[in-house]
Amino acid sequence: NGIGSAGVEKIAAALLCNFTLQTLFLEGNGIGSAGAEKIAAALQGNDTLQCLDLADNDIGDVGATAVAAVLQHNQALTTLDLGLNDIGAAGVEKIAVMLRHNLTLEILFLRFNDIGARGAGHIALALLDNETLQRLYLDFSDIGAAGATTIGFALHHNETLQELSLDGNDIGAAGATAISVALQHNKALRKLSLRRNHIGVAGAEPIAAALQQNNTLRALLLSENDIGARGAEHVAVALTHNKAIQFLILCSNNIGDYGAERLAIMLEHNNTIQCVGLDSNDIGSGGAEKIAAVLVRNDTLKELYLRGNSISKAGAEAIAETLRYDNNQLIALELRNNPNVPTELQDKIERLAEINHQSTSCSPVEVAKKKRAEFGPTVDDVYAFIKSHPYVLSD
Repeated sequence: NGIGSAGVEKIAAALLCNFTLQTLFLEGNGIGSAGAEKIAAALQGNDTLQCLDLADNDIGDVGATAVAAVLQHNQALTTLDLGLNDIGAAGVEKIAVMLRHNLTLEILFLRFNDIGARGAGHIALALLDNETLQRLYLDFSDIGAAGATTIGFALHHNETLQELSLDGNDIGAAGATAISVALQHNKALRKLSLRRNHIGVAGAEPIAAALQQNNTLRALLLSENDIGARGAEHVAVALTHNKAIQFLILCSNNIGDYGAERLAIMLEHNNTIQCVGLDSNDIGSGGAEKIAAVLVRNDTLKELYLRGNSISKAGAEAIAETLRYDNNQLIALELRNNPNVPTELQDKIERLAEINHQSTSCSPVEVAKKKRAEFGPTVDDVYAFIKSHPYVLSD
């Protein structure tokens, strides 16, 4: 809305006498450091506001310092978004000091700020003492491998943080290795996102090895890391034994048919994973057909994303047949942007998954009836009927 510093002054004045407002969104309003200082001053007398979004306001180190100072004493705010605010290491240092004293903040967004490795170091030191922060987002903050290493050291000791996102920080294989060491010891983290970090096969291998020892991480996001088929194989081998991961996202990693096949083999043995994302991975018919075969036996996978691959019509038909006759668990399966798969076939696959979703409380027989009612009886239906009712031909 472009309210600027002048407009935010009125909002700050209202906060001093408002005792009901719990959430305030001021994203993209150009309030600057002066506006941030006014909001910070208002927070000194407000004990009801729980969520404050100041993202994309160019508050800089000065504004961040003002907000951090008041939050050392404010015990109401639980969520703070300071993303995209031109905050550097100096501003983050003040935020880190605040984290050592604040007892209520649970969610902190600092993404798209040029905090660098030094700023990451300040945050890491704070995490050694902080016992309340549960979710931390440092995406696209230029922390590099050195910054990831300090964060990894903190994770080795922190017992509170449950979600960490370091997307787009160019941490490379070295940074991924440091994080993997932490995963071998950390028992609190539930979700880890390392997308767009150039970790490659060399980074995927230690992360995968850590998964064989970690039994608490639930979601792992490694998209756009060029891990290739070998990296996918490392992950697949680890998850054959890991019984904690429920969400695995490996989009845009050029894993190809071989990588998809290795992951499919893993799904034959893993009964924990509920969602797999493999968009834009140059997967062809071989990978799709192997996945289709596994879906006959896997009864825990709920969501599968294969958009933007090179799957043929035959590969998509194999998946459709599995959904039609053998799998009632998948509730989301998308093959959009596979140029060789006809739109009507894509629609059919999505509709079959939708029927599964709408029939979670139905028996297999009831689900089969719903699918048959919409897509009609086939020769396979007839053969199945004869096989289960041999007396029909006894005369």
